[in-house]
Amino acid sequence: MAKRLSIIGILLIAVIYTIAKSKSSKSSVESNAISRQHLSPNGIKIPARPNTRQRSSDLTLDSLCERLSKAEKIQTGSQVFQKILSQLSDLDSAHLIAMLGRLNSASCGGKSRSTLEQAIVSALGSQTPELALDYVLSRDSEEPGRWNYFIEGNLLLGKWDKMTAASLAEWLDARRELLHTDKSTLIGILETSLLTKLVQTDPATAMKRARALPESQALAIIGNSFRQRSDLLGPDEAINFLRESLNRVGHEELVGITCGRKLYPEGLETLQSFFRKHDASRAEKKAILFKAVGMQVNMGGQGPTDEFIQRTRQFAEDEDVGNADELTAVILGTTADRDHEDKRAVDQLLSYNPGPSAIQIFLKARGNSLDTTQARRIEDYLDSSDGRVK
Repeated sequence: MAKRLSIIGILLIAVIYTIAKSKSSKSSVESNAISRQHLSPNGIKIPARPNTRQRSSDLTLDSLCERLSKAEKIQTGSQVFQKILSQLSDLDSAHLIAMLGRLNSASCGGKSRSTLEQAIVSALGSQTPELALDYVLSRDSEEPGRWNYFIEGNLLLGKWDKMTAASLAEWLDARRELLHTDKSTLIGILETSLLTKLVQTDPATAMKRARALPESQALAIIGNSFRQRSDLLGPDEAINFLRESLNRVGHEELVGITCGRKLYPEGLETLQSFFRKHDASRAEKKAILFKAVGMQVNMGGQGPTDEFIQRTRQFAEDEDVGNADELTAVILGTTADRDHEDKRAVDQLLSYNPGPSAIQIFLKARGNSLDTTQARRIEDYLDSSDGRVK
């Protein structure tokens, strides 16, 4: 079955390529050019581009396998890959596609064949990324996940990102339907790339597309886009986008990341105005406040620690955010790590009789170098009969 699917993938890109070549406006003898003016199965118009690459008559799969075998004994995997890739750079798309079609008959196997396959696909991607990605998607349907690192490592996405968001969306939609790969993690990687493009250029279209994503993929794809680029949208746009695209399910953490980072320099009064303006839920408030407070302390802009703790606790109470002890733990854990004042921080934290979750937050913020005496005090505190200081 896997072999049949691989053959289907080769046939798919071969047909696309053949159509492209047959549409050349000049003969290959006269211009030595391969025209790519055609409508591929996804309807994308691919413009013509002269092909000046020459075929190398002595570069065969068997010769490449032999070179791979020798190089692998003395070079790292990355060095071997780059060496083979440089040797493939003189071949045109037709030659590279033909090589992929004959790969199963190559004299090398296992890791060497896998390296050769990825090098050929990467070389094809530098000339015709659409065809290379067609091949990768067909292979992903045989071995889900195997090509993820290859794609994420920008061996193809570097070229892919040059496409417009509209072309990328059209291509991806056609392939999703054709290959039935809704569950493919590779599709998710490409959707993340697309959504990142769209949020920057057309937030309304990005929101519409995000709403249409399968529920199993939506949070991961949108989350990856926003984690990669938390500056994509301002706080007002971000909270509306995340609410709408995720239907208020599981969006709070992302709201905290995007809005908290932007709002933290503005102070608690600005946070309060933002909460009122957007009728923020308790979970949204908590996520934003935690991120803003954490950023403020990490940047050293909180002023005197004691005063900042009191202001933050009062704000959490006024806004009905709750978890004042956990906010206190974030502040004390971060400042103790920076100022090396473990005893003072633990004294102050335990004076609030915090619950186990606040203790864990403090320990995580403080890091692994907490003074052993203070660590023992915390252990004793947690071991007390009801988890509170007497």
